[in-house]
Amino acid sequence: MGEDMDWKTICGLGLVLAATPALARETPPDVSAQVSAAQAAEDAGNYKDAIRLWTPLAESGLPEAETHMGYSYLVGRGVCMDRTKARAWFTKAADQGYAQAYADLGDMLSWEDPGASLAWYRKAADLKNVDAEAALSRLYWDGDIVPQDTATAIMWEERAALGGAIFDAYMLGDDYSDGRYVAEDDAKAVDWYRLAATHGVAAAQFELGKAYETGRGVTADIVAAYMWYGLAVVTDAHDGGTKVDFAGDSRARDAVAARMTPEQLAKARQLVADSDIKAFNIAPTVTSVDPACDAPPPPPKP
Repeated sequence: MGEDMDWKTICGLGLVLAATPALARETPPDVSAQVSAAQAAEDAGNYKDAIRLWTPLAESGLPEAETHMGYSYLVGRGVCMDRTKARAWFTKAADQGYAQAYADLGDMLSWEDPGASLAWYRKAADLKNVDAEAALSRLYWDGDIVPQDTATAIMWEERAALGGAIFDAYMLGDDYSDGRYVAEDDAKAVDWYRLAATHGVAAAQFELGKAYETGRGVTADIVAAYMWYGLAVVTDAHDGGTKVDFAGDSRARDAVAARMTPEQLAKARQLVADSDIKAFNIAPTVTSVDPACDAPPPPPKP
């Protein structure tokens, strides 16, 4: 490996995630600013503020806002849980052809009406919605609602991964590494692990470290092995990884370090320090904790 290699070169960031197509209609600049403010409040966990900002946008008929309102009522995020209101908001957005609303209706109906759920997922996937593609992959793996079909499951899993479903990319790495339902292919496994690893999935970073350590699917490179093991340590420390995960990452990193020259170790440590990869976190489902939500309704006024 040349001395001018930086961490982005080693990461191989040639893989670019495909963006889910946006709606054809443009959002006016003032509305875009309001959407950004609502999304920022939501991302910061200020759910009541987010609801206050989403509500006028949803009432004006903006499908993105309607979908956010639906999800908030579905899980009790800033409002009391109310499946009737959730479905009503999702339906308003779906009536305008909004793909995420189709996918959310698929999620909402998955237990009570599997047939309708499947139909909504298919409509969303036709519009390249990543959540729906990932859901269809799971359905074809499970074989409960549709006949089990591993080839179709892999197809949807690959589409979802390329669209941004990062954990699906990690699972595809496992599929190709283990020869599970697909022909074993170490090079493809490395490609999928790399996609997940460069987006902060610690388990994929660990697997990529093993690949570079052993030369399985890639040319063996002890500096790159240390870097990926080291990044797995950092990622697990930031995303709440278990003590077992953290200890395993550390042991693998330290075992590689013991075989490195001082120059190699210094280079590898610098690569870890220079990395701007953020830990990939699956956002927890937030349910309402407002005591008023569970309180009985106030008595009627005399």
